[in-house]
Amino acid sequence: MACHSLGPSPAAADPIPTAATLRSFLGELTGAWSGELMYVDYGSGREVVLPARVRGEAAAGNGVLLSHLTFTDPGYEVRSLDVSWVDASPPGLVSESFDGASSERAEWKVVSSAKTPTGWTLVLSGEGMDNGASVDVRVTRTLEDARFTSTKEVRPRGETDAPWLTRNELRLTRVVPSAADLVGTWRVDLRQTPDAEPYYQEFVVKEAADGTFKGTFYKTKIKEARVNTDWGDLHFAFVTDPGKSPYHTSGRLVDGRLEGTTHSLERNFVSVWSAEKVQE
Repeated sequence: MACHSLGPSPAAADPIPTAATLRSFLGELTGAWSGELMYVDYGSGREVVLPARVRGEAAAGNGVLLSHLTFTDPGYEVRSLDVSWVDASPPGLVSESFDGASSERAEWKVVSSAKTPTGWTLVLSGEGMDNGASVDVRVTRTLEDARFTSTKEVRPRGETDAPWLTRNELRLTRVVPSAADLVGTWRVDLRQTPDAEPYYQEFVVKEAADGTFKGTFYKTKIKEARVNTDWGDLHFAFVTDPGKSPYHTSGRLVDGRLEGTTHSLERNFVSVWSAEKVQE
């Protein structure tokens, strides 16, 4: 993810950050975010604003950030993946973006950094292509409290006197997960294998609070329900006992859908399932 300040507290520019500091910056971008993506249309020159959401995940010992971006164009959703990591010498960032069958790699030098009492700003420079032309690229990333923005600007390659032109800006607010997000009726696909026909059952959560919830799964009362939101996403676990043997279920809420597993020691199986909410 990348960003531009929405108005942080004034801060003096710091020396070029160390690799450890850059890894720390990436680590602060994990979790769920929602907001909008603004881009400038090449044909009309007008700004287009689309709803957007991002899910950031740490990988490889918090040294790599996986950013899953989804934005809604009229009539369909567009999904992409950005993988960012720290280049230790000299300290900088490398990112690789995947959009369908295509990918794009970028190497970023740190131009400046600044810390505020509640966040930071990082300015990066690199090279790229813009509407078929070679350009210099400047990206400004800012985290301020629960707000994060990324602004991409371009100018013709090597023309240092040319003005920077804004191409796109991602404006996000951190999503704070809550047990109440589980409340509702979920349609669960419990097919036994990936290529089998869907087998739908219901996961009904009637109430949720204080780290637990009440409801039914596969028409069986839920017991020992627990919720954990300490890791940026909503994780849940519970037990059901239809009378023959207990079933242990766990999962998490990701981009408005549930991803879970159900395990039975007696029957010696693990079922992998997904669910979508059909009723609040």
